[in-house]
Amino acid sequence: MAAIHLPHEPEILAAFTELARELEDGGYNGLWTGEVNSTDGVAAAALAASATENADIGVLVNVFTRAPTLVAMSAWTLGHIAPQRAHIVLGVASPLLVERWNGIAYRRLADRLADVLRFVRLSLDGRRVAGEFATITSSGFALPAPPELPPKLLVAACGPRALALAATEADGVVLNWVGPGDLDHIKPLPSDRSRVSIVVPICPTSDRAEMEEIMRPVIADYLMAPAYANQQRRLGRGDALEPMWEAWERRDRQGARHAVPTSIFDELVVWGAPVECRERLALIEAETGARTIATYFQTPAVGYREAALAR
Repeated sequence: MAAIHLPHEPEILAAFTELARELEDGGYNGLWTGEVNSTDGVAAAALAASATENADIGVLVNVFTRAPTLVAMSAWTLGHIAPQRAHIVLGVASPLLVERWNGIAYRRLADRLADVLRFVRLSLDGRRVAGEFATITSSGFALPAPPELPPKLLVAACGPRALALAATEADGVVLNWVGPGDLDHIKPLPSDRSRVSIVVPICPTSDRAEMEEIMRPVIADYLMAPAYANQQRRLGRGDALEPMWEAWERRDRQGARHAVPTSIFDELVVWGAPVECRERLALIEAETGARTIATYFQTPAVGYREAALAR
């Protein structure tokens, strides 16, 4: 069964551990967290780990806003809390999160990603990290008693350099805003498809108009980010998405959202009755050999719990 992304809504936090147990009991083999401007991803991952026994625990961390030592300490912590289950996903986020919100220069993305991956790997191997990387200098950081079964280190990748890093040095790759049919066109990827995870947006409604209304702003806002825009161009969707990007360049946000082509919903979003969505996730895994990470977008009639645990 697929993994699932845990929600960020504040009303969920009071019952977060209970929800994690329910999802594991409901058949999900992985519980994933991240962070934007609300829930702290590592704290959420630790809560999920403490409440479960078998599900993998994944957390996406930003290699710019979290220092390499902090990423290493977070990995160390989760490695001890959830041995053999912890997955640390390294990503570069976006100019909005890094530069505009934090005032951190957003440059040399691939170098920064590689440096943090190598820094954390050395730390978890029990080595003292000293010397100059391309974007980092360290003069002797070391973790005490590294976990015997260290977390897996994955890379959230869009561009060719990040994909190459994931395929050659990381334990796996996480892909976002791609469809199952895109995998044969993304290179390089690990030859073992079980090392590939696809984030799958789920909109649990059989009403197409409702699905498009919910997903249109989400897709438009994400695919405006330079990394995702370039990814879509490489996948052959540039012509279809050009009107959306042109509207965005004119600062016409509503126009950009309305310009999302119909084909994009069909290629990137799983929608339908909740049970149908879970069946579709299983089919994607069977057809591609990759792992799926379900990200649910609530509808007015169907809440997160009801959709995620539908039978």
